Amino acid sequence: MNRVRISTTVDSDLLARARASVPETNDAALMDRALAELTRQVEQKREREVLARLPYDLDPELDLPQAALPDGLPYDGPVPPEVQQLADERRRQRR
Repeated sequence: MNRVRISTTVDSDLLARARASVPETNDAALMDRALAELTRQVEQKREREVLARLPYDLDPELDLPQAALPDGLPYDGPVPPEVQQLADERRRQRR
């Protein structure tokens, strides 16, 4: 992993709380964890916004007809590779 140096100021109380919550780690690791969590939350929010605008059931290429599902139950197995590939292609197109 490439590392980059940053220099900034942060809320001292918040930093103290973070240090106390995870005492076995250093500030760099705290920042890595905080950035990873922030990124995860932002990506989830964007995914929810996109799904709200473009739900899967309105996309004929992604929607599985209820008849194709056993007992009409929602599919909760692994994502088929062709569906993942289509989703990846559409994400690249949006960027």
